[in-house]
This record gives sequence, structure tokens and C-alpha cells, in this order.
Amino acid sequence: MNSQPVSARRGAYGLHVLVSRLDRNADRILRAELDLTYSRFLILLALRRIGAVTQRVLAEELGLSEPAVSRSLSPLVERGLLTVEVIAGQGHRRSVALTAAGLTLVDKASERLETAFEVLLAAAGVTSIELDRSTERLLDTLDGVPPAQPLTFDDPLTTY
Repeated sequence: MNSQPVSARRGAYGLHVLVSRLDRNADRILRAELDLTYSRFLILLALRRIGAVTQRVLAEELGLSEPAVSRSLSPLVERGLLTVEVIAGQGHRRSVALTAAGLTLVDKASERLETAFEVLLAAAGVTSIELDRSTERLLDTLDGVPPAQPLTFDDPLTTY
């Protein structure tokens, strides 16, 4: 039995800590500069990526319940960032779409967060190519896609 304590900076837990801190940082930046929470930004970003959809599809995309998404939409509608309309003949189904103002804000917020992330990568001495390669391999594996080629220890873009 291994008696060494698990490091909070390694493996799956270390990755969780990193993502949590990135999310908190993103929330801090967006609140301070754009009066937008990170969770609401994620709604706008999902709509930017997939276009106008039903509230149910949006909830599934975000991994949230429909009531949770519904509660988050009202402040975004009030700010004129998106529209929510009942779909005629579909019961209580509602369509959610970005407005021009929502599109402008999500693009501005995305650019700001990407800049902050690039600064972090540079300060840490990590290249975006290096990070993207590892991220894609992990996501592909989770999606059941076998890696195109194994990484080798002499791969110049991979740090071990």
C-alpha cells in the first residue's frame, strides 16, 4: 500500500484544481470588466457555437437542468443579450437565440479570456500547441477515438 499522500497538483485531481481556478479567474475577469458571470458567459458561448435552439437542447448542451437554465436566461434577456420565444404549437417549448448585442458581448468576452489564458501559458512556459495536443488526445480518448499515433519521448512538442 502506498503511504504517500496524494498531491493536489498531480493527475486527475490536479487537473480539477487547475480547471476550477481557471473558471474562478474567468468569472472574476468577466464580472469586473463586462458585468457578466462566467456561468452566463457559458450560456452565450453555447448559443454562439450551436445557434438558436430550444431551451431543452441548450440545457442538455450545458449539462444543466431546464429549470436552472430558465433561471439564468431572464437576466440575459433583460440585458438584451438574447431572446426567448414560445414556439407556436409546441406546448411550453421555448426557442433561445443570441441578439446582436449578445453576439458582440460573447465575442468580446471570449477574446478577453483567450488573451488572459495566453498570458498564463506564456508565464508558465507552456505553448498552446503543447496544451492543445494533449487536450485533443484526452478528449478524443473520452469520445472513443483512438489516438492517431502514440506520443514518444523524443517528441519536441511534448514535455514529460
